[in-house]
Amino acid sequence: MVRFVGKQCLLSIPTILLLTFFVFAIVYLIPGDPAEALLGNTASPEAIAAYRQKMRLDEPLLVQYGVWLGRVVHGDLGVSVRTSEPVIDAIVARLPVTLQLSAVALAFALVGGVPLGVLAATRRNSAWDGVAQLVGLAGLAMPGFFLALLLILVVSLKYGLLPVSGYVSFTENPVESFKSLLLPAVTLGFAVLGAITRMTRTAMLEVLGDNFITAARAKGLRERTVLVRHALKNALIPVVTLTGLQLGSLLGGTIIIEKIFGLPGIGRLMIDNVYAHDFPVIQGVLLFLALIRLATNLATDVLYALLDPQVRFQ
Repeated sequence: MVRFVGKQCLLSIPTILLLTFFVFAIVYLIPGDPAEALLGNTASPEAIAAYRQKMRLDEPLLVQYGVWLGRVVHGDLGVSVRTSEPVIDAIVARLPVTLQLSAVALAFALVGGVPLGVLAATRRNSAWDGVAQLVGLAGLAMPGFFLALLLILVVSLKYGLLPVSGYVSFTENPVESFKSLLLPAVTLGFAVLGAITRMTRTAMLEVLGDNFITAARAKGLRERTVLVRHALKNALIPVVTLTGLQLGSLLGGTIIIEKIFGLPGIGRLMIDNVYAHDFPVIQGVLLFLALIRLATNLATDVLYALLDPQVRFQ
């Protein structure tokens, strides 16, 4: 297993370097001088010249990338042009909100998707199967912003069950914190719920048709034991892979959801600084989200190898 993890980490290095280069080069995709783009139109020529010299923007692109990457490796993502706050501090301060939102959304998707998929597979062509297919289709087809507005209109404005927007810290009031995250978490996790439901149903149907399930039933094992210990255990392998990939999508999806529901996470930090043209913050958030995505993919590969030992020797 150690050898497998080491191999996966080595394979990730070229991807990380390519990723960091694209994030670094985002400023150069903007027409005009990068220093003017970073400081804004109100900056004086002297300030622009001083910033260009400080950030070594007058040197070749690869040299600039090397300097920037060296700072990133040491934890320096730059300083916000708008607030003069270190980018890493801004991300760390808002990260707990995004992680909490993603965790609640993922829990909602797993708790709802896996049992529903199992019920749909074990009771094929029943009402449960119809509900599962409807949920899967709706999760894939319904835009997140539309579901968010629908939930706000019905749950918050019409019935007043949950707050429309805002965030309460978990340490301040756990119950109110959960309430403030429930609507955005359902909105964020509904697409993942649909995907997990469909995948669980498909995987369970495939496993239930295998010979070892027939043999387990022929031995006289209880149906619950056959389903949980034999069928579900094998069916969860593709579900785990899908969940790991969807976790990265959840973190990326928080950008819109946090803005709609007024949550002070890194997604909203990204949107606010896009409007303000604060490119150091944009670069830092993009790099952070991309590295989190790579880390979740690596963790998924490791978990997949734990569930299926054959993967380790490929």
